[in-house]
Amino acid sequence: MILSWLFFGIGNALVRPYFSLYIKMLGGGDIHIGLINSIGSIFSIILLIPGGYITDIYGRRKTIVTFTWIIVVLTFFYAFVPSWEYLLILYSIDSLLHFYVPALDAIMMDSLPPKARARGTAITGVITNIPWFFLPAIGGYLIDIYGVAGIRISYIFSGFTG
Repeated sequence: MILSWLFFGIGNALVRPYFSLYIKMLGGGDIHIGLINSIGSIFSIILLIPGGYITDIYGRRKTIVTFTWIIVVLTFFYAFVPSWEYLLILYSIDSLLHFYVPALDAIMMDSLPPKARARGTAITGVITNIPWFFLPAIGGYLIDIYGVAGIRISYIFSGFTG
């Protein structure tokens, strides 16, 4: 599980620091950056409680695997959005589909002995943040060299590492 989170971290470290810049590259303004992030936050909490119910009914593993793959596919779409309006729609859907994250955290906690949970969580946090030590600079370099194509390349790479 840590390895899969590490791979997700690779893609996120390339693109997340430049999400606001991408919105601007797609014709959005500062207000659109705020709007997209606000709506994404609202959508990310809408299904959290029902999401717990869904994962209890269908099972954690099945729900996590299914929706992780859906999110991986959605990541590729980020590379091809033509405008900030489409990015808003995509980001809203993406945020909504992350309802299973509490179940993911629960699996991690259940897999650790009670006395090792704090240490296990800390180690997981360190390992999964390793890509953030150097990949944001690479993402920035790609944008400096290729402009909007650089972030699109990064989203495609992110899809493959997801």
